[in-house]
Amino acid sequence: MTATDQPMNDVRNNSVSMIKQGLGLSLLALGIAQAGSVFAVTPMTGNEVEARVGAMLDNMTQSEKINFSRVDDGRMIPKLDKFNLQGTVAYDSAMGVLVGGKTFGAQYPSPSALAATWSINRAKEFGLAIGYETRIAGGQQMLSPAINLYRTPFNGRAAEYMSGEDPFLGAVLAPAVTNGIQVQGVQAAAKHYLMNEQEANRHYLDVKIDERAMQELYLPGFESLVKNANIASIMCGYNKINGEYACENHHLITDILKGQWGFQGNVMSDFNSVQDAFKGAWAGTDIDMPSGLQFTEAKLLPYVWNGQLHQNVIDDKVRRNLRALVSYGFDKGINKAQPLEHREYGQLAALNVARESIVLLRNQPVDGNKPLLPLSRNAKIAVIGDLAMQTPTAPFGTAYSAPASYVTELSGLKQLASNTSNVEYLSQMSLNPKSSVWYRVRRAPGISPA
Repeated sequence: MTATDQPMNDVRNNSVSMIKQGLGLSLLALGIAQAGSVFAVTPMTGNEVEARVGAMLDNMTQSEKINFSRVDDGRMIPKLDKFNLQGTVAYDSAMGVLVGGKTFGAQYPSPSALAATWSINRAKEFGLAIGYETRIAGGQQMLSPAINLYRTPFNGRAAEYMSGEDPFLGAVLAPAVTNGIQVQGVQAAAKHYLMNEQEANRHYLDVKIDERAMQELYLPGFESLVKNANIASIMCGYNKINGEYACENHHLITDILKGQWGFQGNVMSDFNSVQDAFKGAWAGTDIDMPSGLQFTEAKLLPYVWNGQLHQNVIDDKVRRNLRALVSYGFDKGINKAQPLEHREYGQLAALNVARESIVLLRNQPVDGNKPLLPLSRNAKIAVIGDLAMQTPTAPFGTAYSAPASYVTELSGLKQLASNTSNVEYLSQMSLNPKSSVWYRVRRAPGISPA
């Protein structure tokens, strides 16, 4: 399979359909951009932004500054009535916009499927669509993309990550997604920085790694987001790296992210992932969310007074959080929720990713020279497995995106068959032991069947 925009097995046989598909996808991206043209913005940078940020910072009290680095009311960036700042609201996540526990708009294939397309265009179209839906839902931020690596197949969050096993695949696709989101006037937040490649015990896991492996494998995706997408936010994870919690790791946040790469956005904690107020503040985490348990006046001011936490560290957090608002125009107003007028944008973007992510590894002849696929509509088909009768599988938690409607695999096959009787579901082959043909009820010892 080629790693071009449109994977092809036979360019000659598919050239016409490719042109039609390409035209349709271009119109999709154009339609989304036009639909959002009234509100869509490219994040502003430069002297005007810095002047506005500096003016507000100079007129903030110490109390206001410290409280502008924490949230406890559901926002991602706090409000500040003094300047009529309303803060920001963020939505999850990788497979759809979740609002109040329900999917607002399309349900998208997993980012690992997006990675399998090898397509920058599909990535940007996905970003455009989910960014549009986030904005229409009234959000200012999308907590995506997630670009951790498939270090182990046991990672419970693997379906959310678009890097696969290749850091440079994520380094190419993630900026395309981010640019699509942010051109809609919605901030993107990449996660989880860094090395949150294992879900089990992630709150306590201490990842031991040398600098070379970290720079060559785990950092390129995030570096690319900073340099190729001007990403608004980076979310630090729960785990430790070489003995220091990710959100308290000065080397990763201040030395590399903000120093080596020149990141101008803000660093937000994963949910209550800052364990120590001083360490988190000194390391460079800018927002303690969602409960704001550590970055309080009571915990931080003593370190400021005794000189351990320099005033410049506090001011830098405030400056970055203010910059996040001003650069997107959120100091003048925020996105308001409205009816989703164009559901087709997300639906088509999702369908395109689903189609192009499928990889056919083998299609051997079975009858003479005829390959097995595509199946004849008259073929007799046996369907095995409980999932054929259920909702399409999806990750749990913040990445879960429940579909408003769906077609089961069994139903889809029956609709395609010339006769529904050609498709038979073998319930006896279920993985549920009680449904299995081999299931036998255990009886108490000494009791024989009647």
